[in-house]
Amino acid sequence: MATPRLDPYDKLISRFYEHVLTLTVLGQTRGKHTAVLHHSGSMVATSARLLNNLSYLLDYEKGGATSAAIGVEDGASCYTFWLACNNGSKLMTMKNMLEDITRNIRDIISHPEDEREDMTIELIRRCVSFSIARVAKERQILSRSIRKCDEKSLFTGSQSNTALGTWTKMFEGKRGMSLCLLAYDQRNSSCMKEVTQRGQERHGVHPPHAELYRDLRHSLGRLAYHISAVKQVVEDASCLHCLFEEGTSRVRCISPVPSVPPPKPDVLTTLKGILKRMLPSQDPRLKEYEETLLMMDQKMGLLRRILNEYNRPGFQPCVHGEVQVLDHFETKRLRFFGDNRIVGCSKPSCFCCYLYFKAHPAKPVELRSHLKIWPKWGPPLLTNGAKDDRFTEQRKIMVTMMKDLGSEVLDQIKQKGMAPQWHADSTTGITPSVSFNTHSLESQLADFTMGDENDPESLESEADDSGFLCEIGSPSGEDGDGAGSNKGDGPNEQYESDSDGGAPL
Repeated sequence: MATPRLDPYDKLISRFYEHVLTLTVLGQTRGKHTAVLHHSGSMVATSARLLNNLSYLLDYEKGGATSAAIGVEDGASCYTFWLACNNGSKLMTMKNMLEDITRNIRDIISHPEDEREDMTIELIRRCVSFSIARVAKERQILSRSIRKCDEKSLFTGSQSNTALGTWTKMFEGKRGMSLCLLAYDQRNSSCMKEVTQRGQERHGVHPPHAELYRDLRHSLGRLAYHISAVKQVVEDASCLHCLFEEGTSRVRCISPVPSVPPPKPDVLTTLKGILKRMLPSQDPRLKEYEETLLMMDQKMGLLRRILNEYNRPGFQPCVHGEVQVLDHFETKRLRFFGDNRIVGCSKPSCFCCYLYFKAHPAKPVELRSHLKIWPKWGPPLLTNGAKDDRFTEQRKIMVTMMKDLGSEVLDQIKQKGMAPQWHADSTTGITPSVSFNTHSLESQLADFTMGDENDPESLESEADDSGFLCEIGSPSGEDGDGAGSNKGDGPNEQYESDSDGGAPL
């Protein structure tokens, strides 16, 4: 008989990563991007967009290390922008930039609207320069996307194809701010509309090479967003000017939060054992699920791949920035600005962050999410384990998350392994609602891009060869029942056993 997992905290963590790693192997993408809908013009909508965009402007590298999150505290004497990121070594660089941005915004919104354009241009230039490594990588992705289209002869043959080929050549040789500006200027052009149309599904059928057109549109949209984000920040800051008035706000960093150590598989880490722990005790569906799961294992090597995830080099769980911000506000009992529990994020959140926020008793504003699962996601470490004051709350949150994760696994077993279609973590970010005088921008760019040793154009030349790794590349569901809804603070019975659904978590 297998040795039971006796420590409640270790049992909770082991069970959680069984769910996470099993789902990772079955398919990283769990659905389409969620659409968080707020009433247009409301304080919640304005605050959420402002904090998301401020976070985005700080996320200066591709990948997850500089993923930023911000929450605003409404303190007794001032407002505090609390900043966190996935990699604590990047925090001070990002803090300095956020202070610089808030100072610039204060200057911009203190002037009449017809006098703001020059200052906004300078802020755009500053932000592009700060994120030049990201822009350089996005430029490489655009070049690769155009090359793939060309290799498939998508720019030859017909007049419309030739027109698209001529259009894409406009982006050759552009770098830094000039490239971002051109992408922004072309985001709603006739050629972009043609690219969009060719990438759209029609009556459930994808046109030939639709994915290549979607990738082209996406890569241009990401470059254009460097302009859009600043424009939106200025627009939203004008509505929330109290956050930027002289002497009324400050920026503070949240000390990096340690996560749990990498979990280890044990003799209980078997497909049958994992499945039993996802189902209620004596569930009549167990045999049917077992048969399907074993069939999938024979075809896909599920257990081998799950165990490989445990042993993957670099597997060290990390507390994502948005979780750090939410937990900081809760443990310090801080009041959110406007009493709206909003955490801004530089990119759509992962599936686990999305579920964590849904399950959290503070009821924060729902996160936008790409609904992709990242196995290195980790909860905050409780140094005293099950004796920690926060254990009961964390257990309730994680048990609720496991219900959702387990449902995803069971649904996929029913479908015999069919996972949702892959998509990029980021959205394209193209919207016709953001207007700007790009002709004025182009003329003024010429004044400060010549011979400036700190200019983004020259900086990107260095960044192109810096070796930065690129990212690998839905309506939200209803909240699940609380973990302790049946018996006070206790977890649901179906998660209390390592073997048959029974030894409490």
